[in-house]
Amino acid sequence: MLTTTLKDKWGFDGLVLTDFNRARGTEKAAFAGLDVSMPWGDWNTESFGKPLFDDVTAGKIPLSLIDDKVRRILRVMQRVGLLDGIDPHTGGSVNTPEHQAVARRAAEESLVLLKNDAHILPLNAKSLKHIIVLGPNANRRLCDGGFGGSSGVRPPYEVTVLEGLKKRLGTDRVEYLSIDEGSDFEAIDERFLKTKSGKPGVDAKYFNDGADTPVLERIESSIDANWEIRSPDPTVVHSDNFGAQYEAILTPPKSGYYTIRLSGQNSATLDLNGQPFLTNHASDGFHSSNLEVYLGAGVAYPLRVSYHAEVGDAALHLAWSLPRTPEQLEAEARNAAPKLQSADVVVFVGGWNHGLDTEGLDRQNMDFPKGQAELIRRVASVNPHTIVVLMHGSPFTVSGWIESVPAVLDAWYPGMEGGNAIAEALVGDINPAGKLTFSWPKQLKDSPTYSIGTADKDNVNYKEGIFVGYRYFDTREIAPQFPFGYGLNYSDFTYSGLTAVRSPQGFHISLNVKNISARLGAQVVQLYIAPTESTVPRPVHELRGFQRLTLNPGETGQVYFDLDATSFRHWDTGAHAWRNDPGEYIIQMGDSSRNLPLQTHVIVSAPVGEDDMRAATAGAR
Repeated sequence: MLTTTLKDKWGFDGLVLTDFNRARGTEKAAFAGLDVSMPWGDWNTESFGKPLFDDVTAGKIPLSLIDDKVRRILRVMQRVGLLDGIDPHTGGSVNTPEHQAVARRAAEESLVLLKNDAHILPLNAKSLKHIIVLGPNANRRLCDGGFGGSSGVRPPYEVTVLEGLKKRLGTDRVEYLSIDEGSDFEAIDERFLKTKSGKPGVDAKYFNDGADTPVLERIESSIDANWEIRSPDPTVVHSDNFGAQYEAILTPPKSGYYTIRLSGQNSATLDLNGQPFLTNHASDGFHSSNLEVYLGAGVAYPLRVSYHAEVGDAALHLAWSLPRTPEQLEAEARNAAPKLQSADVVVFVGGWNHGLDTEGLDRQNMDFPKGQAELIRRVASVNPHTIVVLMHGSPFTVSGWIESVPAVLDAWYPGMEGGNAIAEALVGDINPAGKLTFSWPKQLKDSPTYSIGTADKDNVNYKEGIFVGYRYFDTREIAPQFPFGYGLNYSDFTYSGLTAVRSPQGFHISLNVKNISARLGAQVVQLYIAPTESTVPRPVHELRGFQRLTLNPGETGQVYFDLDATSFRHWDTGAHAWRNDPGEYIIQMGDSSRNLPLQTHVIVSAPVGEDDMRAATAGAR
């Protein structure tokens, strides 16, 4: 794949590097096309360090292969200016108004409106007198501290939804209501942990097997590590067969029943307040253990975690959650009922956070947090004008609560300008027009990875073949919660005049789109091609083009697509080549993979491997 296809057939002249846990082998990796093993390690043990040098010296790997890797590395360095003799850290600018505008626009254009019954959105900013904001993500900064693994960033600032609404509507009209809705698990961090010397964080000691003296001592901000095949410090701590001990004083922020979760790979134990509390044994893969305990606000609880890593991947996470019982939620919602009822609208901001949505910590289900679901239902029963704003990085089940609310706006993780963008969308300053880039399952068992895939400790076997995403759902007629390409709009559009006309390259497709609303809006028009017959198993249809256009009220715009032979082809696994099958194909147009109101037919009359095609019809039907 890397050498024959990427480098030879496709002519890629850049470099290939590993993810940031380096290669697991030397000779095979070198011949397979790997050029750089990242990111660090000891020269004597790193697979592309001395072991690679030894293999070249022994004649196992030809020097010509090393020359090619060096050329690729130098070529990339030259292209990005690293050979110009200029310090790459000099020059440039950070956090300029232009940067902030890009961040705002990215957040605005990624918003997806999932539900909007009776056009409750956008809200009328002029008539709003009292808006209540609540939920675990309403005033939470999700970019702090580089949360999210290697994708994490630390922006110069981050606007929360609460801050964005207050800025847009004024602090006198926006009220934040704190109800313990029970957000999902999050790492217990230095806000609640202190070392024996009173510093924020955890006293950490790391040992190599067979040694009683730690080879590394330092303060960690939390017990939340995903080392994989590395170690806390590869220069002194062995990648396999090492131990760790953590000690700290835990001070909870509030009184209540906490659920403590100890998770990871290999074996770990937790002592709390001097007593054994929780054990987690993961003999094969990743495992979690939970236990509920009552903790008092401001009370100091000594904790100690012991961990041992064997051969292979290593990970350790200590997290907590404060779930609320339905009775507790009911009591809190009842106490807040007068305020909730008096509000013009309630905005609940929930979803997930990086306690689960993060690198190296795969979720075991797609359940929406139960406490949040219960709170949404109860709040909506008090005030039917309850709007839900979601923040998350992957789909979850929404049945059980989404029926209770008239509108749902999905913001994903919107970045440092997210709060401003969400506030703009809620009051109609902007018209959200984002589309889903995946099929959103109703339940986990509907996902092909779960229903037909298999996994063991080291491998995940994806067995859906070419039937990935919407190709699986639509071909097997499995109804998703929301289809691929879906996304509502404050504007309404109609489609007409679909034509397919023969062109020198294949077909020229055109379509009229009209904005029939009184509001400026954007729509993403999608083109799918469906074979009526096929010599091989193929999806019921496949996306072959999309265009976004913005239209004024009453305006009609035209969308054009040019299709050539590549639009109709499929991969012939026997011949290892692309193939065009002659026959009739349906051109489908619409705004999602499940809403394609216009169709026209074309005929591909070419023999296999040729590009001669003709239109069967010139109109829509």
